[in-house]
Amino acid sequence: MALAQGKSVSAAARQTGIHRTTVHNWMRNEPDFKAAVHRAKREYIELLNDQLRELAAGALQTLHTLIEDPAIPSTVRLKAALAVLERPQLPDGGWSLPERIDSRA
Repeated sequence: MALAQGKSVSAAARQTGIHRTTVHNWMRNEPDFKAAVHRAKREYIELLNDQLRELAAGALQTLHTLIEDPAIPSTVRLKAALAVLERPQLPDGGWSLPERIDSRA
């Protein structure tokens, strides 16, 4: 798991109480170990993507609430609206939704 989460071989070995050369040896000579590490990395990335989607949905709901609620001060509503309107667009960097939305509706 440590390797899947981006920790170094040395850190992963330390965490499990083995020498780092053992991990290097397993990565080079044990196809099952190498495959398990790659599988764990894919699963970890999927978990992070799911969490990002949940956070993005919450963030969008927060922006929607801020913009639509007349009880929110107008300066806060304006800043929320500008955050949406001024966000970087593809292909530029910056924040974006987890998946591209096709503008053809």
